[in-house]
Amino acid sequence: MRKLLKIEPDNNYFLTCHFDDGTVKRINLVSLLNYPVFAPLKNESVFKTVKNKSYFVEWEGYDIDLS
Repeated sequence: MRKLLKIEPDNNYFLTCHFDDGTVKRINLVSLLNYPVFAPLKNESVFKTVKNKSYFVEWEGYDIDLS
């Protein structure tokens, strides 16, 4: 399993993910914002508080994580 080394929140609800095997993925999360659990992320300042937890990302203070 790849380990997430770095996560960068970008404009327009994109995350740029850097993995230990050198892979870089840019992920658009805008489609998830329609689900109630992801509603807090519509606030871009909340979205940008994403935390790298090595094998998943989360937004502390909210019951939101992506693995």
